[in-house]
Amino acid sequence: MLTLFDLPSARFERPDILRKVSDASRQLAEFKGVATSIPNQDILINALGLQEAKDSSAIENIVTTHDGNGRTGRILNVLYLVKQGLLDTPILYLSRHIVRTKASYYALLQSVRDQDTWEDWVLYMLSAVEHSARAGVGTVKAIKQALLDVKKRIREQHPRIYSQDLVNNLFKHPYTQIDYLQRDLDISRITATKYLNALTDSGLLAKLHIGRNNYYINIALNAVLNGTALTEQR
Repeated sequence: MLTLFDLPSARFERPDILRKVSDASRQLAEFKGVATSIPNQDILINALGLQEAKDSSAIENIVTTHDGNGRTGRILNVLYLVKQGLLDTPILYLSRHIVRTKASYYALLQSVRDQDTWEDWVLYMLSAVEHSARAGVGTVKAIKQALLDVKKRIREQHPRIYSQDLVNNLFKHPYTQIDYLQRDLDISRITATKYLNALTDSGLLAKLHIGRNNYYINIALNAVLNGTALTEQR
């Protein structure tokens, strides 16, 4: 079976494909610009990466072709966009759109295999990039707003413990632990415990006890990642 790179480029120089390339590029440019508004890019890489892992698992058991594992392909897609300068960091994830359009995804994959209909597949993937970038804009804006809100509340309610390192720790993952805070802020275990319990009492974190460990959930960030604090742009 031929791969996309084995085909002549002139085959894809169709008006509908070129229009979709333009639409996807324009949306990527907006996403790239919005993403730079959060100085600590690790926050986006970690937060959006978790979304990708969750959504990717919903399709991973089916997507295997001759083109390799589906997850590998989706990673290569976003790395290619970074290589081409269309993104600064690998934070565009396609699995959520694919999960929502599973029937088309599977049908088009099979059609490429059976009928060599690469043009339809390219249109689908360009549409996936466009929709994912648009959704990413909304997610980044929501994460930024949540971060600013939490930062403001800590400053006002807990001025003695406020620091940018503390805020970064809380948003590096949807949850933190005493050990994480102790390491990132270079403080004692007693002090880290005191900080996290104070933030829990203020309603910024939710404390969850699993086994021998306590997990401190970032309520605002989890609301964004679960979609309850985000109205997706369509």
